[in-house]
Amino acid sequence: MSKDTVYEGVRAIEDNNLILVSILGIMDIVRETVPIAVEKCKKAGIKVRMVTGDNKITAEAIAKKCGIWHEDSKVMEGKDFMDIIEGVTQKTIDGEERDVIKNMEAFRDVI
Repeated sequence: MSKDTVYEGVRAIEDNNLILVSILGIMDIVRETVPIAVEKCKKAGIKVRMVTGDNKITAEAIAKKCGIWHEDSKVMEGKDFMDIIEGVTQKTIDGEERDVIKNMEAFRDVI
């Protein structure tokens, strides 16, 4: 959203004598067992990764609560991930296309 769009919205509120009553934010609660399970996986040598449809800031906050995120963690959006692994596609014998990883080496580096 551009600054002009925000400004127009503020002007519309002021011009119509509207009052902002509240701003609400919600966040899913991380189950108590999740950080424990993540820690057990780490101790067993399992790399724990999280894939979510949330934006980067929300994803990082959730990953911190779960014990997944650390200072060296990579947080990226789907487009960035797809650019790194060079997209996905596969053609079957009958000419059908299916999604598979094109650059497996880059995929391994990311995960």
